[in-house]
Amino acid sequence: MKKKPPLKLYTKTGDQGTSSTLSGRFAKDHSLFEVVGTLDELNATLGLVAVIAKTATKKELLLIQNLLLVIGAVVSGSRQVKLKPNHVTFLEKRIDFYQSHSGKQWLTSFILPGGIEVAARLDLARTICRRLERLVVTLSQNQKIDPLILKYLNRLSDYLYALRCHLNYQDKYKEIKFNSSEFRR
Repeated sequence: MKKKPPLKLYTKTGDQGTSSTLSGRFAKDHSLFEVVGTLDELNATLGLVAVIAKTATKKELLLIQNLLLVIGAVVSGSRQVKLKPNHVTFLEKRIDFYQSHSGKQWLTSFILPGGIEVAARLDLARTICRRLERLVVTLSQNQKIDPLILKYLNRLSDYLYALRCHLNYQDKYKEIKFNSSEFRR
């Protein structure tokens, strides 16, 4: 019986600027890889959040990180996994909880990103999530995308914002509101 060669991290198959997915082989600048790469970027950023987050928040982030891998698999052509409506519902329930347990100033005015470190990291994750959502819309012009993915990403950016505001509120950080009067004509 022939022994299988050990798996290697590098395959050399992408050295010419293409890469494979379950859907086929594409140039590395294909919109699918923009989506998959940005999913990875968002997941890594959530990892940066998780290293300084409290246990309850870490559990939520771990679920989200796993679901981002599911989304990556689905847009790459996998039929083995899928996003489910209850994943969106989970985010909505958490958003509602954070809104009801936080100050309301962030609902009525623009606030500047930042605050405590975990909140600032969540601000970064939120902006990456928004970019990811736009990239998925671009990809959907050439490839069928489950509408639940767009719904989930839209809700995820809201969740990340609600969570950052809640954590700032819990830490008694006074949000800095955008003062438009200083910039009026």
